[in-house]
Parts: sequence; structure tokens; C-alpha cells
Amino acid sequence: MAKQDAVIRQAAVRVADAEALNVLMQQLPPSIAESLGLELERSAAGFSGMRYHLETQRAFWFAADEQHLLCVALPSLTEEDAARIWDQIDRHQCGGSVAGIAKAYDTVTGFKSSMVRGI
Repeated sequence: MAKQDAVIRQAAVRVADAEALNVLMQQLPPSIAESLGLELERSAAGFSGMRYHLETQRAFWFAADEQHLLCVALPSLTEEDAARIWDQIDRHQCGGSVAGIAKAYDTVTGFKSSMVRGI
């Protein structure tokens, strides 16, 4: 993959759909899936946040409400870049939408990203 190209992956599931939620969790690194599972148990009303996985150099941004969970996987990142992206999202410079997350990713990394479904 050239420096100018990156594929951002996204998946959305209904929280009540145990099978779909399980499939999504199996696609995540185990430590990220465990952290996400704990957050889902704790925050039934909803949450958003980002987790970084050093071994794969990916960040995972999550947003959940009472009914849905959205996961966005951001590739080819350093931990510092992931923190800078989260800072932009957290400060609402680019919003919490998938398009806003992609914009923050592109700004921080210099990549030109495209979006596909599936983690």
C-alpha cells in the first residue's frame, strides 16, 4: 500500500444482536474485544472512545448508544498518531461521524483514505 492510500474499515451492529456482536468481537484483537465488552457492560446508555493496538498498529474508534455499536478501524498508525486523531475527534474539530473520523485520519497521517465495510 502506497503512503497515499489507506483503507479505513467500519462495521455497525445492533447491540441486541448477540450473533452479530460476537462476529464483530472475533474480528478485533483479543485485548481490544475484551476492553470493548467491558465498556458495553458498563455503559448501557452509550459511549465513544478509541483503543490502540500496538502489534497491528491499528486504532479502533467505537461509538455505542442503547441500540447500535459502530466500530471504525484505522490502519498504519503510530500510538502518537492515534492519540492525535483521538484529540481531534474529542475536541470536535471533525465531529464523531465516520466521515469526520476519516478526515482526522487523513489530516494526521497525510494518507488519502477510502472506506470499506467490515473489520
